[in-house]
Amino acid sequence: MQIADQIFNGAQARTRDDHVQVGHALLASRAYAEAARSFTEAIAADPGCAEAHFGLALALLQGKRPHRHGTTTINRVENHLRAAAELVEARVLELLVAEDHLLAWQRAPREIPTHVTEMAKELPVTRAYLILTHVPAPEARTWRAIWQSTGRSG
Repeated sequence: MQIADQIFNGAQARTRDDHVQVGHALLASRAYAEAARSFTEAIAADPGCAEAHFGLALALLQGKRPHRHGTTTINRVENHLRAAAELVEARVLELLVAEDHLLAWQRAPREIPTHVTEMAKELPVTRAYLILTHVPAPEARTWRAIWQSTGRSG
């Protein structure tokens, strides 16, 4: 939690938003276990905090593709994404997790379904990059839709 301490420099009690901010800073540093703890503290302070649930889902994936995780972890990730369903990025990430965890991209046609493309276009670019950075799954159609939504091709 050294990064978190640097952010707050000995601040007193932290609010839900403080925990979310620290969680995102830790996520950016790829300190996934610490980020998960921070997002969990935010959820403890406010169980309905969609941003904390989304951040925790990303932290639980630990920068790995969903299919590299067991069912227990994926179930936890999906539960947090459902709790954050008001965020388009949570809905898009849930599609990506399901597709990659089930290796559906191996059986599916290469074309990206229109509804996935449209949903990915709703993502703010910063949120798209957040998903692309922490869930490296370029074979997945959903991942490619997110990539294309950033204005990149290929």
